[in-house]
Amino acid sequence: MPASPVLSPRLRLLVVIVFALLASGSFYEEHFVGEFAQKAIQWQHPGVGGGDLYSPWFAAKAALHGVDPYSAPVTRQIQIDVYGHPLPAETTWSKFSFIYPAHIILVLAPLTLVPWHILYPLFPWIGFPCVALGTFLWLRLYQPALNLQTQLLVAGLSVISWPAITAWGLQPTIYIAFVLALAALCFHRGADFTAGVFLAIGTVKPHLVLLLIAYLSVIAVRERRFRFLAGFAITLAVLLAASLCLVPDWIPHWIEASRHDAILKPLPIALAGYRVGAVLWVALLAATALRIWKVAMDLRVKEAFIYGVALLLTTTICLIPWTPWMIYNDLLLIPAILLLLPGLLTTRPAGLLYGIAQLGLIASIAVAPVCVVFGLIFGYSIAVALTPALVLYLAPLTILGALLAFDPLRTSVPDLVPVSVA
Repeated sequence: MPASPVLSPRLRLLVVIVFALLASGSFYEEHFVGEFAQKAIQWQHPGVGGGDLYSPWFAAKAALHGVDPYSAPVTRQIQIDVYGHPLPAETTWSKFSFIYPAHIILVLAPLTLVPWHILYPLFPWIGFPCVALGTFLWLRLYQPALNLQTQLLVAGLSVISWPAITAWGLQPTIYIAFVLALAALCFHRGADFTAGVFLAIGTVKPHLVLLLIAYLSVIAVRERRFRFLAGFAITLAVLLAASLCLVPDWIPHWIEASRHDAILKPLPIALAGYRVGAVLWVALLAATALRIWKVAMDLRVKEAFIYGVALLLTTTICLIPWTPWMIYNDLLLIPAILLLLPGLLTTRPAGLLYGIAQLGLIASIAVAPVCVVFGLIFGYSIAVALTPALVLYLAPLTILGALLAFDPLRTSVPDLVPVSVA
C-alpha cells in the first residue's frame, strides 16, 4: 500500500484557521441566544436549568419507578420544572415532553441515581470531550495524513464551534454523533461486532441513524460481514426487550408522542413549501441513493466507504424535520466538511454546486465572529442572535450539493485503510 501523502503546511494552516474562525465567536454569541431564549420562553423561576436532556432523564427516572414516561402527568411535571409552569396544549414552543424510544431509559438509568442539580453542571464537561473525541475519530478516518498535533488542535477547536456550543453537553445528538464516529471507524477497520453494538446504541435517536444503518447493513450482507449484523441485532434486541419489560406498551405511546414533531418541517419543505418541497425532498433522497449505488458501494475503491458515510449523514440532516434552533445536528456534517475542505479551500469552484458550497462554508465560518462584533458595537438584537443559527440551518443543503458533485474516484484524498472483511 502506498504511503499516505503528507499534507502541505499551507493546507494544514488553512484547516486550523477554518476551525479557529468558526470557534472565535461562539462563546459570546451564546450569550445573545440565551438572552433571546429567556425572553421568548418567559421562564417563571424554573427549578432546573434548561436542556434537552432533562426530559429523557426525568422520564427515565419515572419509568424506573413504574410510571409511564409518556404520560401527561410526567410531561406536566417536566414543564413545571423547566418553565416554572405547565404549557398550554396549543403552544408552538418546545413542550419538553418525552419523545424518545424507551430504550434510551436503559442508557440513562445510571444517571438517574445522581440528583439533577449535581448532574446539570457536569454535562458540559461530559459533552465537550465527546465532541472533541468524535472529531478526532472522524479525522483519523478522513484526514489521517494530518499530524497528531494538528488533529488534536482541530478536535479541540471543534468543541467551541457554534453547533457544539448550542448544545452545551445537554443535547443527546452530541453523544449520538460520538457513537456514530466510533461505529464508522470500527466498521472501516474491520471490528464488525463492535461497530454493530455502537450503531444499535445510536438508535435511541432513530431518525439520525436510519440511513447509515441501511448502508452498513447492505455492505455487511454483500461482503458477508455477519459479525456486524450479529452485533447490531443482538444489542438492539436486548435493548428493546429490556425496554418492553419496563414500559410494555411504549411503542404506540412513542409514536403518539412523536407527533409533537409534526409541526417541524424538513429543510426542503421549510424553504419551498409542501408541494415543491416534497418533490425536492424525494429528489434529494433519490440522488443520494443513486450516488450510493454507483459510487459508495464499490468497496474495491478505498475512498468509497468514507464518501458514503459523509453523504448519508449529510442527507439525513437535510431530510429530517428540524428548525434553526436544532443546529446541533450540524455536528453530523463534520465528516463531509473534512472530506470536502481541502478541495474547497485550495481549488477554484468546479461548477455551480461547488461554488455555492464554498460560499456556504465561508458564511458558516465567518458569521458568528461577525455577529459578535456587531453585537458588541450595537448591542443585543434578535437579528444578531439568530443569524448564525439561520446560516448553519441552511448549510447542510450547500454541503449536500457539493457532495453530490464530488467524485471520490477521481478526487485525490489521503490514502486510507480499505474496508476489510471480518
